Amino acid sequence: MTETHKLTLRQAAETVSCSTATVSKALKTGALSGDKLEDGSFSIDPAELMRWNETRSQRGKRSQTKTGVNTTENTPENNPLHVALEALRDELARSRADTAEERQRLLDQIADYRERLDRAEARADRLLPAPEQATTSPEKPRGLLRRLFG
Repeated sequence: MTETHKLTLRQAAETVSCSTATVSKALKTGALSGDKLEDGSFSIDPAELMRWNETRSQRGKRSQTKTGVNTTENTPENNPLHVALEALRDELARSRADTAEERQRLLDQIADYRERLDRAEARADRLLPAPEQATTSPEKPRGLLRRLFG
């Protein structure tokens, strides 16, 4: 996956509905893998985040059966497919916006080229002789024999 699809620590925490400290601890203990960038921030793959969240969710279900208290709910917000779908929808929206901007830029460029072409055609029309002048050709000079003998 490219860098544009990876999440920051805060985005990852919001995605799985937990604190940044929880995600940071998981990164430091190795429960969750991510890339540490030069500026000290983390870059987390959404698929890896969903894998970690599933294991965290399973641990929460086990603790619920032991204690009788629900610690983790499986809601659409922390469902891996829902999160991936939302990420793809966001990417599609950005792509459509970029496409619309590019289309408008190209339409403006086409309009500019048409205007330039019209101006060039007008200049060419002014420089060319009128059509009736162009069709009449000057009389060819007659050869020597024709001049002498008619």
